[in-house]
Amino acid sequence: MAKAEIHKKGEVNLAKLVEDTRKIFGKDVGALACFVGIVREKSKKGAKVEHLRYEAAEEARDKLLEIATQTEKKPSIKHVQIHHVIDELKPGDDAIYVIVGGQHRKEVFDAISEIMDRVKGEALIWKKEVTKSGGNWV
Repeated sequence: MAKAEIHKKGEVNLAKLVEDTRKIFGKDVGALACFVGIVREKSKKGAKVEHLRYEAAEEARDKLLEIATQTEKKPSIKHVQIHHVIDELKPGDDAIYVIVGGQHRKEVFDAISEIMDRVKGEALIWKKEVTKSGGNWV
């Protein structure tokens, strides 16, 4: 069963998520892949990022769950989890974890890419990038 959550910094741990996910799988899972979105030190314009401030609408978790559930319905995909951190994050901090298990690696990797495109385009999650020159919602 698909899972999606919004967390504060420090509330979620990738190793624990992977461990828990492996317990769910049956013997028809041949691939488990994880994507970790990490706060970069440089903005797209090259400025040094002091921190990002992630915020989300109340319905953001529901949209993440919808994305996970729809992805899980694809042939050969067996389990999907999306965990997004909403807080003030510094460069090097983890912002999102996507975990996908399935029968074959290609479908699992394709699912992760599609999930991230959908999260960025559909989930009501915003980030404010703060540099020495100020803040900017991106």
